[in-house]
Amino acid sequence: MERATRAQLRAEYQVRLDQTEADAWRIWHGLVLLRTQVQQLARSVPELRKMAETGRKAYAAGNLAPATYVLLETSLSAREGELFDLRATLWQDAIALRTLLAMTPLIPEQTHAH
Repeated sequence: MERATRAQLRAEYQVRLDQTEADAWRIWHGLVLLRTQVQQLARSVPELRKMAETGRKAYAAGNLAPATYVLLETSLSAREGELFDLRATLWQDAIALRTLLAMTPLIPEQTHAH
């Protein structure tokens, strides 16, 4: 009876370990993807800012249609919001992974503001 109980406990413990490992790998793979997305978007936002600034000047001078100006500003706001959300998700997932692995929180790579 005692051996059966120990074997059962060992098996249950192994199942929990296996699930934790699977969860850790799933989060890690997600972090890799998120970092790539953040890097790509962070590279494109400065160009959108320049375009929006040029559009503001052109609109103020009467050389740009209002709809085009609104489209530029809306696109910039959407991309900046998307970048913010991706960075927040990256932080949350990095914290979740470190918590799952019983590690102290660490700043994820490539998450500083540009």
